[in-house]
Amino acid sequence: MMKIETIRKLLIESDNFYLTDDEKFNNDLYYNDMEMWMNKDRILILKEYETYTAFNRWLEDQSVITELYRKIPTNYKNNLYFFMILDFSKLEMELKSEINLIERNSKVCRKYIFNEDKDLEKIPFLIDRLSKEVDFNYEEEFKKRVDIFTNNKVSQTNKNRLKKIIDIFFIEEHIEDNDIKYKTLEVLEAGIQNEN
Repeated sequence: MMKIETIRKLLIESDNFYLTDDEKFNNDLYYNDMEMWMNKDRILILKEYETYTAFNRWLEDQSVITELYRKIPTNYKNNLYFFMILDFSKLEMELKSEINLIERNSKVCRKYIFNEDKDLEKIPFLIDRLSKEVDFNYEEEFKKRVDIFTNNKVSQTNKNRLKKIIDIFFIEEHIEDNDIKYKTLEVLEAGIQNEN
């Protein structure tokens, strides 16, 4: 199952997509529980289906998109997408083959069906956003920022202690919280003894 909120969040975070409220485009979409998102290059139509019966009527939704297609500027005509989000759990084998056929049908617009997170990988312009999120290394970024912060404000001895504490915190093997506290206290106590 997938929720429309997942797609909305990705669109907001990537490529400057925004939800359009232009009445000349939106009235038919609104009455059919569809949303129109756009940026300077693409138009995306989103619709969440909560039952198989509702999803089975997707061709009716495509006819609404056909009307939209006639109204949009020319530069969007080859960049019109229909994102169908399935918010029901059971996908029978028959439905999986139906999804495959629907996604291959490029009449009017490109169609993508989302039922689980891995389905997001089908979309080239979303893949870039997802890979940027995966490439982010929290540990490395945190250490870099602490290093910048402490660059001129902390003595070399305290810098070394701080780095040891950070290394203890980011140990790859997950160790017990008490072990982290003990090792951190060990480093701090060693530092206090060295100062005395």
